[in-house]
Amino acid sequence: SLNNTASARIDNIKFTWIEGGVNPGIGCGINYKDRYFISYSEEGSTYNNRILVLDKNGSWSKLVGINAGCFTMFRDTLYIGDSNDDKIWVYESGYNYGGNAIESILETKEYDFGAPQYYKVLRQGYISCEGCSSGILYIYYALDGGLWQSLAIDIAGSGVLNKKFVFPGGVKGKKIKFKIQDNIGARTIIYNLVCEYLLTRED
Repeated sequence: SLNNTASARIDNIKFTWIEGGVNPGIGCGINYKDRYFISYSEEGSTYNNRILVLDKNGSWSKLVGINAGCFTMFRDTLYIGDSNDDKIWVYESGYNYGGNAIESILETKEYDFGAPQYYKVLRQGYISCEGCSSGILYIYYALDGGLWQSLAIDIAGSGVLNKKFVFPGGVKGKKIKFKIQDNIGARTIIYNLVCEYLLTRED
């Protein structure tokens, strides 16, 4: 359970064994650079295959692709022992997971832009990010809890890029959330996302 205080922490984790079920991996955790890493196994997995990260602002993120059986620190560097292979991962080092491109996903909350009673007719948007030698950035959006819709943006280049994207005509909703995703094997840095819209009461 999560203690809802200014300095959030994990109070306890309960493991329940179901007879005849799969023996899960043993969870582990570590504090690193004002973030708490918790390794665990999803239902049906016999080893730890997911990592949750809690930052000092109380925000959660998920790491996929590193199977953490243990954590340790040495000279201010985080090392992760693989729970399913003979590997030791060096965190924040390199640009791939053992030769596989790193997939980064940023998902926002739902926004009503301070006007929950109005529909927002989406027009266009702008995103500021660091460019890379090659690659596509995908911007997904979902309206009023609906399915994700995607837009693709070419972010080839260097330095800070300001890219425009246009929503299909007639797209509208009272609430919108975004998901930004890449799998280009680079550390994509997002600085800003701006959305232009019109307000309407029409259904």
